[in-house]
Amino acid sequence: MMMKYETVSGRAALIQAPKLGGGALPFGASVEDEQGKSVGVVGQDSRIFARGLEDQGALTVKWGNGPVEQCRIAYTLPKKEAKAYNPGYLSLQSHCVPGSEMQASGESKTAGVKNASTIAP
Repeated sequence: MMMKYETVSGRAALIQAPKLGGGALPFGASVEDEQGKSVGVVGQDSRIFARGLEDQGALTVKWGNGPVEQCRIAYTLPKKEAKAYNPGYLSLQSHCVPGSEMQASGESKTAGVKNASTIAP
């Protein structure tokens, strides 16, 4: 019997994104993309390993049901080189901004991203 498994497509990144102001994200908080699909979980030191990312977007980190128990991480990943094979993942540093603050300030998708680099496994 042949089994079929769905695969996750998109890019992967290790994102270190403490709360804006320096507080740590709650360990185990869920991370969703803009479509509400789970793409990762918060680990130690506000680090998130996210898979299936688009080249640009925003992630929502949730540790409860209320609006004060979530924040957003806007990101833009570096362009992929067309002919280069890179099985690794990207490393990003950003901040998780409360959703209301991001909308009020009109932050762009690249807001808060300090640097990005490719890490090979």
